[in-house]
Amino acid sequence: MRYHLLGSPDTLRDEKEIEGAEKRPRMSRYLVLLLSVTTGVIGLIVGFMVGHRVDRGWCTNLPGPSRGVEKVVWERNLTFTGKPRQEWQDAWLELLPDDLGFILHPEWTHGEERSVTVFHQLHCLVGPSIPSHRIMTINHEQRALQVAYHKAIDGGLTFQPNMHINISPVHTEHCFDYLRQGLMCSADTNLEVNDFWARTIGTTTGRTERQCRDFRAVVEWAQKWKSVDGKHPDD
Repeated sequence: MRYHLLGSPDTLRDEKEIEGAEKRPRMSRYLVLLLSVTTGVIGLIVGFMVGHRVDRGWCTNLPGPSRGVEKVVWERNLTFTGKPRQEWQDAWLELLPDDLGFILHPEWTHGEERSVTVFHQLHCLVGPSIPSHRIMTINHEQRALQVAYHKAIDGGLTFQPNMHINISPVHTEHCFDYLRQGLMCSADTNLEVNDFWARTIGTTTGRTERQCRDFRAVVEWAQKWKSVDGKHPDD
């Protein structure tokens, strides 16, 4: 049997202080590690949220599809211009969803029917004649101008587009001002080449890349939530 000398109270206190001092660096290392992991997790979460918003590329407080922005190459498309013809009329009609883009959405419209702005803007631009109980084809600025232009230079048209013969001056003024406000609202800041007219408008080969709202996704979204007679088709 062996005996060990018991230390004095001061000796025991010194030993405890030494032991505590040895533990404190370990605790500090654990604390630093914990803070690093926590910071990393928070960074990942914030990065995901920011990245998600960047991927959408559109104001998250506005209604619309989850697909936000895409790269689009602008180039001259003669289908939408030139002498009025069936192909020309059909191309404009295909830009709009069924029922002119009126929707009912559980989150965004609060039970009331609403129209999607871009389709109102397109209606003001070309006023396509769509079989619908909603509107009469009364305001076709572009069609009226094109018809008048080609009648003046050609003396007549073999194709007569669907349009009302009496264009309301008040409605016409509304549409021009509405389109002005729409352009200012979207405030497109894509950068253009200096000789944009010569490169993109004056030739058929000019191409410029833009960041654009995914228009097809908006059409599909409006089609999904379309309103028919004030009700959603699935109701």
